[in-house]
Amino acid sequence: MSTDPHPSDRTSTPSGGSSSSAPPPRPVRVVVEMVRFLMPFLILGLAILGAAALLSSSPEAVRNEYETRAALVETIVPETGSEIAEIVAYGTVEPHRELVLQPQVGGRVIRMNENIRSGGRVTAGEMLFAIDPRDYELAVTQREAEVANAAVALQLEEARGTVARREWELLGDSIETSEIGEQLARREPQRIEKEAALAAARGRLEQAELDLERTRVTAPFNGLVLADDIEIGQVVSPQTRAATIAGSDRFDVMVSVPLEKLPWIRADPADPGNNSPAIVVQELGDGLTIRRRGRVDRIVGEVERAGRLARVRVIVDDPLASIENVEPGSPGDVPLLLGSYVRVEIAGPILENVAELPRSVIRAEETIWIMNPDGRLEIRPVEILVSRPDTVVIRSILRPEEEIVASPLAVALEGMDLERIDGTGRPGENLEVDLSDTSEDPS
Repeated sequence: MSTDPHPSDRTSTPSGGSSSSAPPPRPVRVVVEMVRFLMPFLILGLAILGAAALLSSSPEAVRNEYETRAALVETIVPETGSEIAEIVAYGTVEPHRELVLQPQVGGRVIRMNENIRSGGRVTAGEMLFAIDPRDYELAVTQREAEVANAAVALQLEEARGTVARREWELLGDSIETSEIGEQLARREPQRIEKEAALAAARGRLEQAELDLERTRVTAPFNGLVLADDIEIGQVVSPQTRAATIAGSDRFDVMVSVPLEKLPWIRADPADPGNNSPAIVVQELGDGLTIRRRGRVDRIVGEVERAGRLARVRVIVDDPLASIENVEPGSPGDVPLLLGSYVRVEIAGPILENVAELPRSVIRAEETIWIMNPDGRLEIRPVEILVSRPDTVVIRSILRPEEEIVASPLAVALEGMDLERIDGTGRPGENLEVDLSDTSEDPS
């Protein structure tokens, strides 16, 4: 029996197959490619059909109609009329006149007025301090003696001149001389010399008396002592600074005014009585203010370089709280203080067809909110003519049946619906409305 060296070569394979698979036929491959290509579209189509089925089976949404709610506001209707235009400016109180007091003679100070202290008040002619007068009294005595000697010398010379004139009358025709010789013979030059000596002696006496008078220094005007620099026992000279005094009859306030407001101000130096009146207000705190009447003195002929504002001088007569010059409601015992920063209200012309509004109703960019007759919001610009601490004066821009919105709005949109919740108010009043107290009375 023979053996087969390669039995595996005779091993049979399953029917229809072989050890290496043959590629599928071409039609099969075409079908597989088409299925792969169409599969995404098939899935997408099935998803669309499913979504459509879900939408068609969902319940239909019911549309609810909501009524637009109007914003609740408070309004005011200001009265239109005439107002005095006021120019509000600010400045510093300055002395109308200020003097650095110096003695005209030297010596030791022996007496002083108790008011020569910072803050003291002195009146015109009141003695401020005195210098030891004894040296000057002795000088007056000496000068009086000189005057007496010169007067006696003049009398003697006049007597000699009388004798000389008589002798000349007797001998004049027999003596030939010139005009000068004749005057010398009559002793006229000697008389003129004695007269001049007497006049000089009297002048020295007057100077001595004047120096004696100057040992008593008096106030040249009513004033407020700003500084004192001497004391009793101090030796002073004409160059010594004794005190600084500011006139108390009148103070000045230099204020800055916009150029466009200058036509409202009357300032005529030739007729100061008709210049624009003004009120000077100094804030003291705790609601207290000092109010003094004043008037415009003049418009200074220069403009501030920083703000390009005109400078106006306002004068305040009797600023140290005289009853006649104190505004009602102002403390009469408190003076207007030098160096204070004050508010000045200058009266201008009378403005017609204007309205006064609370400052709180002025919105951004100088606009106001108006509720028109249809109950809708309008935002309208305004022209502010006069600004006051709590109110402003504007040109009247309201039409019939229009009202100004005084309440704040979270969002203000042109044309939004509004509803008024309260009546009209007055300019400057608190227009806040308390909406929290809406509970009914349990009784």
